[in-house]
Amino acid sequence: MANCHNLFIEFHDEISIGSNKKNRMISSKESLRTRIRKWFKEYHPDYVPKFYIQGSHKMKSGVRTKEDICDLDDGIYFFREPDVSASTLQGWVWNAVNGHTSTTPEHRKKCIRSIFAGDYEIDHPVYTKVDGENYKLATKNGGFEESDPKAMVDWFQKKKDKEGKLIRTIKYLKSWCDNCNHKMPSGLAMTILASNAIEKIVLNDRDDITLKDILKEIKKELDRAFKCVVPAIPNDDLFANF
Repeated sequence: MANCHNLFIEFHDEISIGSNKKNRMISSKESLRTRIRKWFKEYHPDYVPKFYIQGSHKMKSGVRTKEDICDLDDGIYFFREPDVSASTLQGWVWNAVNGHTSTTPEHRKKCIRSIFAGDYEIDHPVYTKVDGENYKLATKNGGFEESDPKAMVDWFQKKKDKEGKLIRTIKYLKSWCDNCNHKMPSGLAMTILASNAIEKIVLNDRDDITLKDILKEIKKELDRAFKCVVPAIPNDDLFANF
């Protein structure tokens, strides 16, 4: 097998989010947090938002798409029993961020998305938490669903290797999915599949061989059982309807 390790490292640099874009995203994240705090203090002071960065940004596995777009998930948490619907609570967040960018924010099923046109997107999933109960995610027209993104991050932190091979492999896989013309698994699914597979292979110094071995292990597991179960609440199968 030809040694393509250096080519993969070059590719990794190409798909990684540059420092300038990262700095812009962090600045926008802080500005949106300030805006959201101010809005809730003025209109709904009994709802005090707390924040937690989650997803690929937290796990350092984010990539630039072929359109040079990337995203950041900044969860909003309300530690109280909600007395409004999940859609209403999402709608309040939409009201808080509306006007921050020239593009109207999107009210998606599981988040409010602020679009920084041609550059990046910041998603705000909305959660509630009551003592003794699990975190619950607000969904558009679907109520509150149990979900614990922090537990997912904690699970991943225990899986990754010190050399960063797992993170790089996940980024290769996510970029591959982004460049395919047909439906591919989500970034979360690829993260889970690769994280489970890396425990069953012998890590190689070369990224090309590591990627090949992880893909072979993923195929073996999917041939055995075509499923991808989230290792945290709600423990759903991401391939149930694939």
